[in-house]
Amino acid sequence: MSELVTWEQPEIVTRHGRRRPDFADDPRFTVFRWREMTDDLSPNENEWRSYRRDDEEIARLLLVRNYLSHSGDRAVPALLISNVEVRADLRGSKDHIGTALVDALAADHRDEEIYLGPAMGSEGFWDRFGWPMCDCQDCDGHDMVVRRPA
Repeated sequence: MSELVTWEQPEIVTRHGRRRPDFADDPRFTVFRWREMTDDLSPNENEWRSYRRDDEEIARLLLVRNYLSHSGDRAVPALLISNVEVRADLRGSKDHIGTALVDALAADHRDEEIYLGPAMGSEGFWDRFGWPMCDCQDCDGHDMVVRRPA
């Protein structure tokens, strides 16, 4: 990506009796129902991110902070990339927005394990990072991808 990309946390608002991130209603975000997601279950552990370039939203991401490590060493800090989405009109661009966002996230959290559960159809995207499948007893090498600290 050539232009500066920044991120901010959307305001958390109460809508229909539930606390939700106040993402803009943007039809170019088509994979997840971002405006319907809630932080009611663990508001202090969810980190909602809205990525912007040239003052325009280009991607959204949800991290679950303080995720429990599958390595058996609970002292190892971990997080979960729960959802990530690049705007539909920017997917597959030569800017490689999603790849750059995940690379930056991994660099910012180099001392933490990073987990993700690839959704059907996203395996090709996640394969490019070369992160292995988690080999813990629960995952058995099939459910979660994990990036271990260097």
